[in-house]
Amino acid sequence: MWVCSCGQRNEGSFCTNCGKVRPGMGEGRPRGYAGALLPAPTRPRGLIKRDAKIGLALQCSTAIKALCLAWLLTILVSGLAGMLSVVMPLLGVLMVPMATVFVIQLLNGGQRIVGLLVYRQKTFETNDIFLCFREYSRYLAGLSWQLLWTSLWNLLPIIGIVKAYSYSFVPYILYDHPELTAKQALKQSMRLTDGHKMDLFVLDLSFIGWNLLNYMTVGILGFCYVTPYNMATRAGYYSEIIGESVRTNVVPDDFKKAVTSGGGSGERYSGGGSGLKQTRDRTGEETKTPPRDSLFHTPDSL
Repeated sequence: MWVCSCGQRNEGSFCTNCGKVRPGMGEGRPRGYAGALLPAPTRPRGLIKRDAKIGLALQCSTAIKALCLAWLLTILVSGLAGMLSVVMPLLGVLMVPMATVFVIQLLNGGQRIVGLLVYRQKTFETNDIFLCFREYSRYLAGLSWQLLWTSLWNLLPIIGIVKAYSYSFVPYILYDHPELTAKQALKQSMRLTDGHKMDLFVLDLSFIGWNLLNYMTVGILGFCYVTPYNMATRAGYYSEIIGESVRTNVVPDDFKKAVTSGGGSGERYSGGGSGLKQTRDRTGEETKTPPRDSLFHTPDSL
């Protein structure tokens, strides 16, 4: 038992009132929001990749069809924009950036969300690749902010790579938290990746072997396995950070405000005062899962 500077008595490593770390713990480690240690996933990278494989095995064909559809549309939009730039140069100057931002970015965001659904073993359809188009203005604003800041930071090579990892969670946060604005999602992505950018870099390095096999098969293996596996694994790391944040009671301030503004007891959710809804899993048994706009989505394994 220890007493925090705010007066709260606690038994764990973090204050349940203000989120501060117990004195004497975690010196030298990176700190996140509210002055508290940013929690890291307790599960090894190998287990995260294993769960990504399991999720992909359950819906491999649907994931492949969704990603192939996104790739074909990306090629089509890019090709049309290129043709217009040749036939009508003045119009092409406007169409190329518009096609990149308005369509390709939304398709890329849809691919990230599909990877998240694969990791969480949630049932989805091929047309879910267009999820970002269903809330067009919100996703467009968030993904455009991500693209803008990533492009600006890429003018400084090393810093650009670091910042790309900082903003990599934006599509997941926009999907999990409809109550957050684009700028809030960008800020929370930076907070969640604080102290984990090297882990994400090492995670990408672990796919070097798969990428070499992909080149040897002229990209066929990438369509069929490597890309969906990679996306599910990246989404899995995000889910693990979120899950650890919940367990240690270290959560971003904006997420707290989004919940407490609705009463704090889950009453703002449809389906009952607990904020849970009943669904059926693959075995036919009824399970209770939090709605999509709950505080955090966590994988079933957590």
